[in-house]
Amino acid sequence: MFATGNRVYPHIDNGEYYRVRDRYHFVLRSTSGSWMKTGDEEVRMKEGELWWFDNNVMHEASNDGDEDRIHMIFDMLPEALADQVFSHAS
Repeated sequence: MFATGNRVYPHIDNGEYYRVRDRYHFVLRSTSGSWMKTGDEEVRMKEGELWWFDNNVMHEASNDGDEDRIHMIFDMLPEALADQVFSHAS
């Protein structure tokens, strides 16, 4: 949950984990749309939408709506890397 009035300040997700994974947002609740800026692109994500964004570049977000918003945020490992990553786990 991302409470009304909260902000995620500009940053880049660093580290090996983020370098090889794709980040997604599935918007479950956001009455005003969820504002996010990645690089030079600004979007307003709406309920029911699924968004990919490049978290390896500068990004930020804010909840400028009058209600809390809820996103399901998840990372996907590209199939080309899955065998390599999971073969080391066993």
